[in-house]
Amino acid sequence: MQIGIYGSGTTESAAKTIKKILDDSGIKSFPIGKSKNKESDCVIVLGGDKGVRNYFHRTFDSTSPVLGVSEGEASGFLAQVELREFSAYVNILKNKIMLLKKFLD
Repeated sequence: MQIGIYGSGTTESAAKTIKKILDDSGIKSFPIGKSKNKESDCVIVLGGDKGVRNYFHRTFDSTSPVLGVSEGEASGFLAQVELREFSAYVNILKNKIMLLKKFLD
């Protein structure tokens, strides 16, 4: 399982936090730049709703599921998971990706 981490204009510490949580859960992750060059099972987009919109405007990947993560406490529509709560969602994310992979195979 591989997860891409996209953060346009976000703090580097937020991306490091997400990567550490994923690593501790046994999930491989990699940063995504302007051109996505690796296959991923899911993409985590940092930066709240604006970050999710930017991701879709800058990439043409519509095949990978996207999870928006907000760095602040503002509630969003596209990014409903807050960074401070992300570790509580990792197992749910892992199970959903495995289920999706089984369904698509």
